[in-house]
Amino acid sequence: MSDTEALLNSLKDIQEPLAPASTSIGLIAANLCLVLLIVLVLYLRWKRRKEGWRREALQIVMQARKLDAQPGTLKLAKALRQLMLHRMDDGNELHGDAWLAKLDQHFSTEWFSTDQGRIFGSELYRNNSLQPDAYLSLCDKIAKLIKKLPNRSNQNLSAQ
Repeated sequence: MSDTEALLNSLKDIQEPLAPASTSIGLIAANLCLVLLIVLVLYLRWKRRKEGWRREALQIVMQARKLDAQPGTLKLAKALRQLMLHRMDDGNELHGDAWLAKLDQHFSTEWFSTDQGRIFGSELYRNNSLQPDAYLSLCDKIAKLIKKLPNRSNQNLSAQ
């Protein structure tokens, strides 16, 4: 016999391994858990990104809460302007009662034109100082109103 035939004869006894009878349940469960974990992380990141404007606005309110009434009120007024600029493209040139009416419309309330929220209209430019308790309740009310705002996409869908 030649070397080639001897080599081929020695390989005759070698066979391919048999395919597994079934897949391990543990392996399937691990893969399923991994996929669910990835989906959960992606959902949480999407939700966090979607709610970023609200967290930022509430953070500004908390920073303003630590200030005195006069500079804190100015910081809150700037935050309201930024929030309205982010959520709506029009209305940033408004001042006074028209601005308060726009805020009332956007926040679905009458607090800005009839209650303590009037301080964000023409009274903002007067030298009116709030008492510390009144200022803290103003900050709390602004934070509450921001928390109640719907997401922008929900608002746009309901307007159509």
